[in-house]
Amino acid sequence: MSSLLKWGKQAIREADARKTLDSGLRRNDELGIIQRILKLGAMGKYRMKKKEQIFSLPVRVYFQDTDAGGVVYHASYVNFMERARTEWLREHHGYSNAGLMKEFGVVFVVRSLKLDYLRPALLDDLLSVTAQIKEIGRSRVVLQQNVLREGNGEAVGNPAASSLLGLRGVEVLVEAEIHLVCVTVDNFKPVSVPEALREQWKE
Repeated sequence: MSSLLKWGKQAIREADARKTLDSGLRRNDELGIIQRILKLGAMGKYRMKKKEQIFSLPVRVYFQDTDAGGVVYHASYVNFMERARTEWLREHHGYSNAGLMKEFGVVFVVRSLKLDYLRPALLDDLLSVTAQIKEIGRSRVVLQQNVLREGNGEAVGNPAASSLLGLRGVEVLVEAEIHLVCVTVDNFKPVSVPEALREQWKE
């Protein structure tokens, strides 16, 4: 986050000099910086490295996800995050789970996970479930995942900025750290992460 803020402060100085953005936001205020970054991002002025990018999947809450009171059952969040990781791998890196098994003979399995439940999601909410690389080892990958919702019950417009710096109106419902291990499909023994993926994740 520090690198993003550093870039943001520099971008604000440059933008202010060109008078291309609104005035009235305090220069050292992080929320103000991020609001300006969002405007610059929409103008294509900033590109994050792949490792810094945050993938987001919209997930609607159905009856099957809730208890009798219409509150999302705690185990449902694990399913939401599994879907987000799967689509993150497919959309950002070009591999489905079946593709990994076929091309490399490997699959990623969950070794451990830590979830902090902060607020409940409710029936019919539209959530944003994020996925971002946190750490890469030889056979181990650590992901940071969040479940977000805007105050009006809709998915957040920009989960990357919202989850990092808490824009007003965005609720962080669940924070999670997921530890994955790369294993062979034959005997489920740990092996090195395929180099094709490692290179993408380290960019």
